[in-house]
Amino acid sequence: MTEQKVKKRGWVKNAAIIFLAVMLALTFFSNTIMNHSLPEVAAQYVQSGAINAKIRGTGTVTAMESYEVKSEQAREVLSVPVQVGDEVKVGDTLVLFGEAESKELEAAQKELDDLMLKYQQDLIDASGGTNSKETLAVKHAQEALDRAKADRSANAFDAASIESAKRAIADTKANEAVRQAECDLAQSNLDALGGLSHGSSGDYSSVTAASTALNKAKSDLNDDMSYYKTSYDALTAAATAAKVAAGNTASVSYYMDKLAQSYLGYKDSTDNDTKAKYNQYLAYTAITKSQDAVDAAQQTYNSALNSYNNSSSSGNEYEWNRLNKILSDAKARLKTAQNASTAAADNLKELQDKKTAWQTADDAVYNGQIALDNAVEALGAKKITDAKTQLSLDSQKKQVAEKKAALDKLKSGGEGASIVSKVNGKVASINVSAGKTTTADTALMVIEVPDMGYGVSFSVTTEQSKKVAVGDAGEITNYYSDGELTATLVGIKSDPQNPGTNKILNFKLQGEVESGSQLAISIGERGGSYDTIVPNSAIRSDSNGKFVLVVVVKNSPLSNRYIATRIDVKVIVSDDVNTAVSGGLTTSDMVITTSTKPIEPGTQVRLADD
Repeated sequence: MTEQKVKKRGWVKNAAIIFLAVMLALTFFSNTIMNHSLPEVAAQYVQSGAINAKIRGTGTVTAMESYEVKSEQAREVLSVPVQVGDEVKVGDTLVLFGEAESKELEAAQKELDDLMLKYQQDLIDASGGTNSKETLAVKHAQEALDRAKADRSANAFDAASIESAKRAIADTKANEAVRQAECDLAQSNLDALGGLSHGSSGDYSSVTAASTALNKAKSDLNDDMSYYKTSYDALTAAATAAKVAAGNTASVSYYMDKLAQSYLGYKDSTDNDTKAKYNQYLAYTAITKSQDAVDAAQQTYNSALNSYNNSSSSGNEYEWNRLNKILSDAKARLKTAQNASTAAADNLKELQDKKTAWQTADDAVYNGQIALDNAVEALGAKKITDAKTQLSLDSQKKQVAEKKAALDKLKSGGEGASIVSKVNGKVASINVSAGKTTTADTALMVIEVPDMGYGVSFSVTTEQSKKVAVGDAGEITNYYSDGELTATLVGIKSDPQNPGTNKILNFKLQGEVESGSQLAISIGERGGSYDTIVPNSAIRSDSNGKFVLVVVVKNSPLSNRYIATRIDVKVIVSDDVNTAVSGGLTTSDMVITTSTKPIEPGTQVRLADD
């Protein structure tokens, strides 16, 4: 019995020992198990040292120097033979102007004329108004100049009208060719019908000949009516008036015949009015004769046609008449087209003659002005003796010379004027197009001059601009060509868009680059030393501002615990790796840079090395 009690007590003892051993093991390894479930973080001690920050910006490549193309006067643009991006050389044509004189040219010409008139009048007054040889020379030269100016004004022409007249000739000739083709087709169709059963071929030939003769007579009548139109209309008007005066007792034709016969006696007259009446006689006689010829030809045609139709056994005269009508109408349209071609040619010749007359008159104005200048100078040299008057005249003469020089400069464009390039470069922008009118002293286009190199600029804050200096080298971060390309800071100026807060950094480029390219440039600020520097990855932010998480160690009986603790900071400056801050950090603090899980202030973590 006693032995059995002893055995039971041994089992209880062993169970208690095992239980205590298990509890001791769980207690000992609990921290290790828990650590494996905590976020693992990497941490780094706060340091002190230097920060070299970078300023970054992007800009468009442009030439360091550009040339603005301007017109000194308002002119209508005829064409712009270059495009943006074209390479141009000195002397290349950039803008072509129309032939019409500009408003500035007209105003300058009038101002010069007024100055010359006053100068000449003062010279004559100073000469005492005598009828000397020099005074008469001035008078005659002025009269000749006035006549030349009047001729030039009377023959003013429009270059656009000439171009329009040239196009009209081409259009009318094309229409004439179409009408001729219509006539040829109609004649061919009519000829083809003539081989059918319409009686003898002799009958048909008579109709064809009569039709040709009738059309010829009608054409001659149209020509006479066109040629004698003015005289014939005048005779018609006079006959109508005579009929009304006589109480309408006879036809207008009766009075036209009577008046025409009465004008026959003016054949050898030299008086313009009586010669015009003789021309009315000629017109009436020619047109009457042509009309008689038409009437006779019509009778012949009608007779031939009736004979031909009566000889027909197939009843096809209706088809023949229809085709003949088509041919007649086609010939009428051809005649109209031919008249239009002639009129277009006459119109162009008239315009070109007017242009030639204008140019001749313009030359006469130029030569007349020289002759007048010489005459005025001769008169002034002979007559002016008073020193005070001479000074006044000299002043006027200087004004005239200056105005003439300005006018000559304006005229240097002249008819068909153009602007040529004065530099070698590339067209960067064009602000004018054909048909537009330029404004004086306004840039028509901009030409980049690559000889001075290319540059890039971008805006930075005023504080950033204080951290760099002219001569600093910039790093181009998006240039991938085989060649070398460098950027050097050559200027710092106020930003016109934000003059109170920003500056423009201007860089000069060295190497192969194309205008219009976009370049990203970084430039280092001058470095500074700071007491508190942390890695960029340690900086965090929320609605309350910037902060870092530091590892705070809390001791326990079994092991140390690591807690992520927030410390607010203010960023001073950064570079590509580190950030200088101010706040409650010291060099003994360890800031968290990365973590395997999201963490918040107060989160227990484990270090990567633990």
